[in-house]
Amino acid sequence: MLDSCRATAVELNLQFNAKKSHCIAFGKLNHNLLRFMVRNNSSLAWVLSVKYLGVHLVSGKKLSFDIKSAKRSFFMACNAILSHTKHTDEIIQLSLQESYCLPILTYGVTAISLNVSQYNELNACWNSVYRRLFGFHKWESVRSLIDGFARLDFKHLVMTYKVRFYKKLVHGANSVMSDSFYVYMMDTNFVVECLTVFHAIGAAIDRIRTEFVSGCRPSTY
Repeated sequence: MLDSCRATAVELNLQFNAKKSHCIAFGKLNHNLLRFMVRNNSSLAWVLSVKYLGVHLVSGKKLSFDIKSAKRSFFMACNAILSHTKHTDEIIQLSLQESYCLPILTYGVTAISLNVSQYNELNACWNSVYRRLFGFHKWESVRSLIDGFARLDFKHLVMTYKVRFYKKLVHGANSVMSDSFYVYMMDTNFVVECLTVFHAIGAAIDRIRTEFVSGCRPSTY
């Protein structure tokens, strides 16, 4: 495979940088038995994690992702905004957090698979913004506060992003991506997942509308 890459690179007049290239393995294997990889007389290091298109891949029995870097970047961005907007209205601060910090936390979530624990971690990160801005304690729920501002919680935000991502794939100009996505859609589990997403988003929006139109206090976690 490395020889094929080399031949293609020669045809395209490209050159690989061995220092910036790495090997990473997934599946049931012993890392001590991995073969020594050489490219242009330079060795390629085997690594346990690698950053690809802004997403950190982690070596293991199956493909997994690391969210620690995203969390660090998120909190750094949050603290930077908070330090420069101490005397600004809370709603404006929240809008700034949504515009500049939330995209860091949700980057790539539409295309990668995270486990329940990781989703809970990201959800806690975003809820901490509401707690910080509006003086809530760590043990207090902010669900009613989020509903009160007619916003979706992190779980439903991710669902809406996925729906938009699927829509772009279906209606995009790239026929290869569109055809591949249609093949993927034939999987029954995917269809069920989409229906679940649509119903969950609709239920969340209906709940917000009903509670605030009727003047009732929003439900809590």
